[in-house]
Amino acid sequence: MSEKITFQSVDEFMVAVKKLEADYENAFGEPIPSKILGWWDPLHLHTYSMTELATAYARMAHDVQAAITTTYPILPMSDKIWDMTIF
Repeated sequence: MSEKITFQSVDEFMVAVKKLEADYENAFGEPIPSKILGWWDPLHLHTYSMTELATAYARMAHDVQAAITTTYPILPMSDKIWDMTIF
């Protein structure tokens, strides 16, 4: 992804994220796994600056595109590791 992404609001960010999620689901026939350590903390999304959200989005876009290009899906964490993770 060579273009710099900017967002004016969290709502605009979420619209872009939903598109990435749809691209992933279209490629793999299932949503991005929920048991991953993702690109931002959804419980504290409101604390991120627009610059931080743009960086998080760019990282997500890179990972989603890499998964689609290589046809290798993003893998969830095992239940055991997930249960040991402190949030």
